[in-house]
Amino acid sequence: MLRRLVLLGLVLATGCATLDPDAGLSEVRTEVAERSGQPLDGQVVVAQLLAEPLDADGAVQIALLSHPRVNMLLDRVRIGEAERVQAIRLRNPTLEIQRNELTLVQPLLDLVTLTARRNRAEAEFEAVQLEVTHGLLSVITDVRDAWAHTVAAGQRDKLAEDRVQAAEAALAFRVALREAGNITALELVDEQLRHQEALLASEIARAEWTSSRERFQLALGDVSGWRVRPRLPLPRDDDDMDIERMAMDASLGLAAKRKRLESLAAAAGIADTRGWLETLDLGLKAHRDAGDWSYRPLIEVTLPVFDTGSARRSATYARLSQATHEYAVATLALRADARRLAATTRHHAVNARRYADDILPAHEAHIEQTLRHVNAMQLGVFDLLMARQTQLDAWQRHVSALEAYWVHRNALDALIAGGH
Repeated sequence: MLRRLVLLGLVLATGCATLDPDAGLSEVRTEVAERSGQPLDGQVVVAQLLAEPLDADGAVQIALLSHPRVNMLLDRVRIGEAERVQAIRLRNPTLEIQRNELTLVQPLLDLVTLTARRNRAEAEFEAVQLEVTHGLLSVITDVRDAWAHTVAAGQRDKLAEDRVQAAEAALAFRVALREAGNITALELVDEQLRHQEALLASEIARAEWTSSRERFQLALGDVSGWRVRPRLPLPRDDDDMDIERMAMDASLGLAAKRKRLESLAAAAGIADTRGWLETLDLGLKAHRDAGDWSYRPLIEVTLPVFDTGSARRSATYARLSQATHEYAVATLALRADARRLAATTRHHAVNARRYADDILPAHEAHIEQTLRHVNAMQLGVFDLLMARQTQLDAWQRHVSALEAYWVHRNALDALIAGGH
């Protein structure tokens, strides 16, 4: 009896798998670093980054080091590893004890389908790794977007304050003219309205800035004492790239869907086997009679009389077909997004550069020429104040153009890195 039990145990041992809680984490960390240029577990000290106003890269480093969302995603890899190991383990044997009789039974259908189950489990785990990598790239994009919105909101808040100062100066000038009887009451009321509108715009800009800071705080994590740089950088000078091809090659979303297809294909093979062999149990029955033990093998199978498994097989193959079509839809969407983001990013880059290279210098020159005419007593102070307000309006549009560029640039970078 002992030899038979040993032989049975050796067969069952083939279904054992070792659990490594950190399996797959190093691959995810390496993949994120290679795709984004940001180390996931570097030696950067958060306090050192907070000592200076944050740029987008510094904010990303802080989030990757301290945000609980990162650890939550990495825990998903650990869960996936545990599920992978569990999926390829055999079920435990059962031991039935009766008077003068022992029955040991081991379900062996799992052993018959072990290869298919292992293939499915491996594909599922690789899909989890890809999805977690995609999630971490989304964290990076969210931080960069929140940083851009916060810097832009800060710039708009400062410009709104400057406009209030210009409106106050214009109003003071109008009041003096009215007191001297040089303008009508209507002209003074018009100026008072412009002053009130400037105050309202300043309040709106301050509320936007406060809201943007809170969104950035949420993206950054549980850190405090941070500052951001005062201005958004100008657009990058990028060479022409085949964005569509790069996005297709790098897409983690498509790669994860391919792994899901492999998993469903393995599931279809398992369903085929279970259709004709629902249960297969192998065991050993030991019986004691008058002090002597007798042994006989035990095999139990389920006869597919009423349930042949056809419905389960049909559902499995339908899921496989559905996943195939979902992959095709995702491919179409990715190509369209790549073309759209490439075009809109170029558009916003052109607008931002036009403001920086042409429009803003033209306003600066206009201010200088207006001041010369004021000094020559050819124009009045009010003309200079109006030119200043017009210049501030142009700066507002410039900041909005830069903000739009960087939000689309971040989305494009994420697409090229595979985060679609």
